[in-house]
Amino acid sequence: MRNTVLLTLATLVGWMGIETDSQAQNRPPAKKKSLSKAIVSGIELEESSLTAVVEYLRVKAASANASPENFILYDPKGTIAERAPEISLKLTNIPISDVVKYVCNLSETTFIVDRDAVIIGDKTDLVELKARRKGSPGVPGRNPQILKLSQTRLPEFDFSEVDFATAIDYFRTKANETNQKVPVNFWIKENAERNIGGRLITLKLSNVSLLDAVRYTSELARCTMRYDSIAMVLGDPETIRDIPKFRPLPGNQMYKRLGNAIITDVELTDAPLADVIEFVKYHTRDQAGFPDGVNIIQQTATEKTVTLKLAKARALDILVYANEATNTTFKIEGIAIVVKDQPPKKKPAAAPAPAPPR
Repeated sequence: MRNTVLLTLATLVGWMGIETDSQAQNRPPAKKKSLSKAIVSGIELEESSLTAVVEYLRVKAASANASPENFILYDPKGTIAERAPEISLKLTNIPISDVVKYVCNLSETTFIVDRDAVIIGDKTDLVELKARRKGSPGVPGRNPQILKLSQTRLPEFDFSEVDFATAIDYFRTKANETNQKVPVNFWIKENAERNIGGRLITLKLSNVSLLDAVRYTSELARCTMRYDSIAMVLGDPETIRDIPKFRPLPGNQMYKRLGNAIITDVELTDAPLADVIEFVKYHTRDQAGFPDGVNIIQQTATEKTVTLKLAKARALDILVYANEATNTTFKIEGIAIVVKDQPPKKKPAAAPAPAPPR
């Protein structure tokens, strides 16, 4: 009798269309709506700051299952914060896309729509951002680190006045929680005149790829990205492409050995170049034909320091990044590596003076 009652109840549940727990788990996720089709029943703002409105829009977009559901306030020069616009708005049954337009009109800002986020900012700042993106290198399709970052998604993260270096450490940890065979490395290329790692980030995103999370965070830190085979390099647009020039010597035995010597964990903080050299010497002992460590001779008095955190890095990569951080270069001479100052850049030839009028 008890089994009959249970069966009858289960049948009634099916007839009534009530969803069981197992059915809910197997149900495919609802299709995301574009911002123009995601309707919110009501919006009411009264003298709200633009920062608060951006978070409000994020919550509304998520509840309406809109895509993109993330909103970012981009204010690299602090001009919006200085202006401190206040938004008062009361609307009903309106697409989120229209709400964004009204908010931007009232705050004298504009916006761009990405795959994962709507970015709100001053027109000049967003024009510069788009130009910087066009000038940045494309994503190499076969780079395993970049592929891993693009395929790993973060359910949510929330940075509030977090320094850039800490944010990147968080992404490094998340990226390396799985698939240890492909370690993901980041290097913040510091600027001696402007502290990059200490720049503060406030950002809250949901359901975003790690690659886009790093990109948005870097943009808020006024940085651009460079994709190397060993690491993603983050730095100022003016210096990110200042790479030491040295001639690869694929047939040279010393060069091959440097490429074959793997150092599992590299963690250097504000290290003088001499300490980096000793680190490489010590960790290449008994590796790739270096029984006493690689021979390195320092012929530079540079006072610039090196901060590096890498996993499974080649000795060659560590030297190259150390050169880039200290504006030095190296040359293989016989059985030793000689580290020297970079030669000064050649100034472009002056344009010829115009011919005098006849």
